[in-house]
This record gives sequence, C-alpha cells and structure tokens, in this order.
Amino acid sequence: MVTVPKFKGGLGVKDLYLQNEAFLIKHHAKFYNRAEIPWVSFVWEAYYQQKVPHLTAARGSFWWKDILKLNAKFSYLAQCIFGKGNSMGLCHDVLFQQPLSTTYPHLFQYAANQNISLGQALMQSDLLQLFRLPMSRQTYNEFLEFSSI
Repeated sequence: MVTVPKFKGGLGVKDLYLQNEAFLIKHHAKFYNRAEIPWVSFVWEAYYQQKVPHLTAARGSFWWKDILKLNAKFSYLAQCIFGKGNSMGLCHDVLFQQPLSTTYPHLFQYAANQNISLGQALMQSDLLQLFRLPMSRQTYNEFLEFSSI
C-alpha cells in the first residue's frame, strides 16, 4: 500500500529506501552544522571533542552508526565552509577544488597525523610540526606552497 500511487488508494511513495536515506542525511546535516538540538550537543561532547567524526571509527548507538554510514553521500552533497574547522579534516576533506592530500601528495605522506582537523592544524604556531622530518626537497617545496595558502 505504501508504494501504490495515490490515485489508486496508496500513499504514493516512489522509493521508501531513498526517502529514509534522505531523512538520515538531514540528521547528518544538523550534526555537522552543530544545530542547537540536545542530541547534537550530546554526540559532539561524548564522542568527538577533539576528533573529526568522519575520520574516526564509528562510535555510539546503532542509530548514530547508521547515520555515519552515509558520510560518503553527505560529503558528495555538502560543501565545506570555513568556520572553526573542527569538523573538517586537513588532509582528506575538499577545502578548495580537491583534497590537499591530492594537491600536495608528497607533503601529506609526511603528515604526522593524517586525521587532524583543520582547526587543530591552524592552532599550531609552527606548521612544520604537523609533518615528520627530514623531508625531501620536493616535499619541502610543496610545504612552502602549502604554508603560503
């Protein structure tokens, strides 16, 4: 009865799986935008105070883990906007046209922590502390270009 068209007495739902997925992605958007909702505050404080949610292992209830499974679809639909930077990864998230790990492939092989958030990276007084030393000349050239942006 759910997928039967309305003119035949049903609810007219085209694809229930797709509608449920869209509903869960709405929760994803509320979470990443830190909406003023109690469950959003609770999940951030309980699991992700110093971590980027999509760069860590799934933690929490079965409901929340189901929402996190939609990370790839959400990141395809969403666009990162600079704010505090605590929900964006430095290496793997698309900050400009593509992830920094593909823009500077040699440099991010030397990253000390590939799952560091953009906010934590910007709090470093010396960007060189984010990377392992010694570096090759090509890697250092990429570092100089990276540090200028």
